[in-house]
Amino acid sequence: MAGCSNEIDLLAPKKEIPVVYSMLSIGDSMQVVRVERAFLASKSPDLIAQLPDSIFYTDLQVSLNGILLNESMETDRFPIRDNGFFITSPNRFYYTLSSALSLIPGNIVHLSLRLNDTEIAKSETVLISNFSISSPRVTDILSFDRSNVTYRWSGSEDHFLYDINLRIKIHELSALGEKVIELEWPLARDLTNNRFEFDGDSFYNFLGSHLEPIPGLSRSIQSIDLDVLASGRVYQEFRNIGQQNMGVTGIQSFPNFSNIEGGIGIFDSRSFASRKGMSVTVGTIELLKSHPSTSLLGF
Repeated sequence: MAGCSNEIDLLAPKKEIPVVYSMLSIGDSMQVVRVERAFLASKSPDLIAQLPDSIFYTDLQVSLNGILLNESMETDRFPIRDNGFFITSPNRFYYTLSSALSLIPGNIVHLSLRLNDTEIAKSETVLISNFSISSPRVTDILSFDRSNVTYRWSGSEDHFLYDINLRIKIHELSALGEKVIELEWPLARDLTNNRFEFDGDSFYNFLGSHLEPIPGLSRSIQSIDLDVLASGRVYQEFRNIGQQNMGVTGIQSFPNFSNIEGGIGIFDSRSFASRKGMSVTVGTIELLKSHPSTSLLGF
């Protein structure tokens, strides 16, 4: 792992500069690498950013540990880019099934990018360890009817950052029918220890800010999923300098940190643990009816 200069000589001969983003995960069935090309805006950046040939490679070979990755432009298979400065379609990714690789914690994975039979960029990363959530337990029912709620998980020396998400599934019923909606609550970001404590009151405030009162509509919490995501040292350093938009390839936005030799971007690993389909306590259900943030929402 090393730092990388973000300076480019505008008078130098043209050189391919790939922009790479990939977070390998032992727990995923598929490993994905995103590669785009940086450009010097000789024309209007707004115009160039909408040209697929200016953003994507058409003949790039991407490999992990010598395994050549497949190329895909399927927007239903991989997440599309958020609307903004750059085109959202096509959506080119390189991928391989995890079963094709030896994904064991502590193993080094090598990334190679080749263009016209010449390696133009490379990197390597170490796969971080798996972990598990210790609280809440599998048999626990979630409670938000107390001031302090604490979640804990097993940590590891190769984990450097943790993110926590709650995915709340809500059943809605009215004279027009019924449906289930899902809200994602980014509970915490960039934690450095293996526990997180928060005020249960924030649960009701979150629902109150994301749901609207609708006459005749009744709601109930169907289930809640808890996801904890651990990241390695490379991603920690990247986040520490505030570079969070992985899709930007314009010259004005080159990141100040990169572990891609011959390119820019990050190549690291992550691990995740989850609790799925948890229900909530009777006390939480009752408080949904009376809390100032949720009393008018039909719970």
